[in-house]
Amino acid sequence: MLVVGIIIAVLALLLSFSVTLYVSISDAVRIKVGMFGIKFDVKSPEHDLKAAAKEAEKLEKEEQNTLKKKKKKGGEKKKKTAAKPGSAGKQEEKDSFSDTVFLILNLIKSVFSPSLFVLRHTRLTGVYLDMAVGTESADKTALTYAGIGIAVSNTLAFLKSQIKVRVKHCSIRPDFTSDHITQQTHFKVKIRLGVIIWGGLGMLTNIIRSMFLKTKEEQTPTVNQIKEGVKDE
Repeated sequence: MLVVGIIIAVLALLLSFSVTLYVSISDAVRIKVGMFGIKFDVKSPEHDLKAAAKEAEKLEKEEQNTLKKKKKKGGEKKKKTAAKPGSAGKQEEKDSFSDTVFLILNLIKSVFSPSLFVLRHTRLTGVYLDMAVGTESADKTALTYAGIGIAVSNTLAFLKSQIKVRVKHCSIRPDFTSDHITQQTHFKVKIRLGVIIWGGLGMLTNIIRSMFLKTKEEQTPTVNQIKEGVKDE
């Protein structure tokens, strides 16, 4: 019993840890994900350069492979004649479209409720906003400053009504000597590991349930199908 108690205590401790998203916005956007004291770079100028280099290398390899295939074929072109779809093909396309729409709606329903659960347990902490609003003219600066101030105030009010928000510093001021906006913004988004796992399990359960119900509906004959079967007999 002691071993079981220790295992449960360790699991509870692990699930109580938070996955943290670190967001910093100044001259560039930097995003990191961290847990257990380890941080991973998700978005930054350095990360974007590495990703762009990898993408360019991948495209170059694909182009080389395409050229090799063309050389092997010797430039021969094969013509393929496409068959015209009849009424049966059109009916299949309609059924396929209906199934796709049904699947998308089911996925949205399956994800919506667990997502709300995760959102309610999300915490926004260490919110720091320091912004100087400047534009080309004094009139435009005043209007832009007022608009940004209202937008930030409304956004924070809405977030506070939905999740836990801790504002460390919030300062927005007009700068009539500058022709551009400068800002220093950073905050942390925290979600407990247990909440993420529970929400993921909820999504998975709902998706499996909706797929099972869809399969059951397809296998269950409709009233019209039963009537047609009786007439055939």
